[in-house]
Amino acid sequence: MKTSQPGGKNPEEVMSNSAPGGSTKTKTKTKRKGGGRKRNPDQRTAVDSEYRAPGRSYRRLEKKREARRKAQREEIYRREEETLRKAEEVFWRKVDETDGFDIEIEGAPCHFGGMSMYKGGDCPLEVKLYAKVGLHRYNMLEGTNLHLHEIEKYVVVCTLMPVSYYITLIAEDPATSSFVVFQTNVDQRSLGQIDFTCYISRPKGIKSEIYPNQFFDAKDLPDKWPSKEAFADQSRFLYKMQKSDWEEHDWIRLYMEISFFNRHRCLNHNMSDLKILDVVVETEENLPHETVLKSLRNVLVYIRYDQDLGADGVCKHIAIVRRTVEPTTHCVCLLGESQLVPDSE
Repeated sequence: MKTSQPGGKNPEEVMSNSAPGGSTKTKTKTKRKGGGRKRNPDQRTAVDSEYRAPGRSYRRLEKKREARRKAQREEIYRREEETLRKAEEVFWRKVDETDGFDIEIEGAPCHFGGMSMYKGGDCPLEVKLYAKVGLHRYNMLEGTNLHLHEIEKYVVVCTLMPVSYYITLIAEDPATSSFVVFQTNVDQRSLGQIDFTCYISRPKGIKSEIYPNQFFDAKDLPDKWPSKEAFADQSRFLYKMQKSDWEEHDWIRLYMEISFFNRHRCLNHNMSDLKILDVVVETEENLPHETVLKSLRNVLVYIRYDQDLGADGVCKHIAIVRRTVEPTTHCVCLLGESQLVPDSE
């Protein structure tokens, strides 16, 4: 049994370290300052190079990925723009073909060019009044007696004034109890008074050919009821209407309702509370009484009417409306206002 002396070396270790010829070398290990094993500089460079390479590759890979993502985003945006462009082309072609009355195009938002489309039914009062104006113009031109049955749909174009209404409605002929799809267009220039033009009024399917450019009445209105002197003036042509006249020719009441509505837009309007008292129509030439009522000519209409306020009594008004007709296209411009009459008058 081999034993080692305390503090001595293992014999086998001594033998392994013995040089040929019996000489013995003592192996001395020197510890490098700073700790750790010293590496070959070439090996260190190779290791560092391998360590840095993944970082550079990752950055290059991320740049390629970002470039692909950017290209994909640009392609999606380009396709969306192309889809929208095609939808706009179809939309405006449809607008041109239908004069703005039919703009329901799949894939196209309904607000192109400030245009918004609404279904009929319980539509605003102004739309119903403008629809009646279109029927009034058509009846005057064609000698018909169409009445508003219901609003089917309407398009509002609102960018800057004027606001344009393209109304599709169902009209009824009381004489035959028949119905016809009808279209009318009104451009409204002011909210505080009557100031609008009716360019189109026709059965659907009939194409209008020419339109004037922004046809409006720019002259001032009279500010009061015609005096006795005005009736005596031979240069003026004033016609005092009878109750049977405004009962038979509903355009007179229509002018009163539009005047009242435009003055009191914020109120809850009940047109049945309005009662006509007197009507005077002034023309530019001497005409038969029946022609004044039935022909589409330039006229100035004065209407006295009462508003029934129930327990609060009666409010008196005067409506003054001028109708101007463009001679070539027969477009109708209405300019007017409603005035409150003081109790002293």
